Amino acid sequence: MTGSQIHSKEAHAKIVNNVKYLLKRLDNEPIPSDKEEIRLFAVARNEELRLPYFLQYYFKNGVDRVFIIDNCSTDSTVEIALSVENVHVFQVQQDYKGNYGYWMEYFLETYGTNYWCIVVDIDELFLYPFIENISIKDLTSYCDNNNYTAVKSLLIDVYSDKDLRDTIYTPGTDPLIICPYFDVEYFSLKNSCFDKKNGCSFDFEFYFGGMRRRVFLENLHDPLFCLSKVPLLKYSRSTYLSPGMHTVNGSRLADVSGCVMHTKFMSDFLEEADIESKREQHYESGIEYKIYAEKIIREKAKLNLFCEKSVRFSSSLQLIELNLMCAPQSYIAFLLGKD
Repeated sequence: MTGSQIHSKEAHAKIVNNVKYLLKRLDNEPIPSDKEEIRLFAVARNEELRLPYFLQYYFKNGVDRVFIIDNCSTDSTVEIALSVENVHVFQVQQDYKGNYGYWMEYFLETYGTNYWCIVVDIDELFLYPFIENISIKDLTSYCDNNNYTAVKSLLIDVYSDKDLRDTIYTPGTDPLIICPYFDVEYFSLKNSCFDKKNGCSFDFEFYFGGMRRRVFLENLHDPLFCLSKVPLLKYSRSTYLSPGMHTVNGSRLADVSGCVMHTKFMSDFLEEADIESKREQHYESGIEYKIYAEKIIREKAKLNLFCEKSVRFSSSLQLIELNLMCAPQSYIAFLLGKD
């Protein structure tokens, strides 16, 4: 290990520790130390549209407690979160750019160590094999029995067969009803990543492709729009989860995998792309949002993401049959043995 890496590790730990001085907690609910809880962590900014169903969805599927890190919302995001039992809300006024990873690492270390944790964005719905019949706790029980500590997933962009401006969502409803379509063509590339927490490199397989690449990029090998996610993990002090939840180090990946349905592409995306391309708070000064905004301007907001190859979502079994998620025989046998 080089001297610069040692310095980097120490600097990283100090920044994470200092996050606690930037936070303002807004709820008064007790936080128990029940290690059987499934805990969810998410950063939110102006998510009043998707937040009601997001919370309903995850509580229904086995999450016990939710931690929302609000980053300067100007809508009713905070009020919605505070109105739901077992939701804890913290505000942070820092810029999102360059700081998000430190916020999440602080929350995972403080409230997620030795817990099974879900780490997702508010526009992401985690699906796993046979979710229609089992809870997240069944999946984590399988992982515990086999010494797995993380579940890798493919991020799938979902969309409607209408123009974006006509894809109007009603809060509290299932977004997969109005955005039921997705692409099925993806590819993977293995790349070396750096673990800032432990000061070491590690290899990870990244997924690319899908609708975003088809619609927004012409260069099929451009490394933008990474679709790898690690939404579920049993967090420990040695775990490193990269900003964006694209990679993990210090975990044992399960042989079962999932999908994260990405519900970003609805009518409000037109305004979001414009705002975020100018705020420049996301990866590489918002380069993805700048690509989105340019495409929307060229199409005069009449952007339809549907094509003749689009597939309509029906179930987790469909995703297994399309080889987009994996359900090994050992997993199936485990679930059958629980009956």
